[in-house]
Amino acid sequence: MGFTFIASDNAWTDDNGTTQTLNLDIAAGDLIVVLARWEGSDTTVVIADDAPNTYETVAHVINTENAFGICIGYKINAGAKAGATITATLGASKGWRGAVVLQFRPTVGANVSLDASEKSAENTGETTIASQAFATTGDDTNLEVVVGAVAPYGNGRTFTDLNVDGEDATGAAYSVRSADHLAAMWYKILSAADASCTVDAEISSETELDIDAIAFKEAPGGGGSIMPLLMSARRRRVA
Repeated sequence: MGFTFIASDNAWTDDNGTTQTLNLDIAAGDLIVVLARWEGSDTTVVIADDAPNTYETVAHVINTENAFGICIGYKINAGAKAGATITATLGASKGWRGAVVLQFRPTVGANVSLDASEKSAENTGETTIASQAFATTGDDTNLEVVVGAVAPYGNGRTFTDLNVDGEDATGAAYSVRSADHLAAMWYKILSAADASCTVDAEISSETELDIDAIAFKEAPGGGGSIMPLLMSARRRRVA
């Protein structure tokens, strides 16, 4: 059967604070992927919900031109709760906080294995940004889901194109302030292995950008764990 997309949610605030909340109806076994973004220097990020589930987090992407960051968190084989509240808690008060969550349902009892690598890069001078290339090993329909995550510095812009391996994303969700995008997550469920996959984004006008990608693969079998494949890239604005 493979992965099925279920739902998304998003939130934002421009006030200083430490928390951002999201809401989902979580079923037992779901895969939940969360993006948290903030402006300012790096800080700790803890993501949990009131099912209760505690989320793993991956390395933060901190832009060095204008300090702001993003962090991806995920929960594999989530415990169930209707109307669950997911909270991303920062270790220090930050402004311009945004959050996005995507919910997927894998095949019940699936095992997961994938090749993992972590890469980062910085680009300058364009309105587009791409992650570093990475390999996926899902070799059948719906057995791998790739998720991209991106955030710009500041506001007043919208993302105009979100892709996985050069093709339009299957779906996307945005942290929206008025008509502005503070962050975005998008996904594509793959039907074959890909030796050189990337995620990329385009925004309406030039600014610093942080981008990440994470991929999950399932295979038939009982129980098991999912490991993340994480790539990151950072983009600076040309003065």
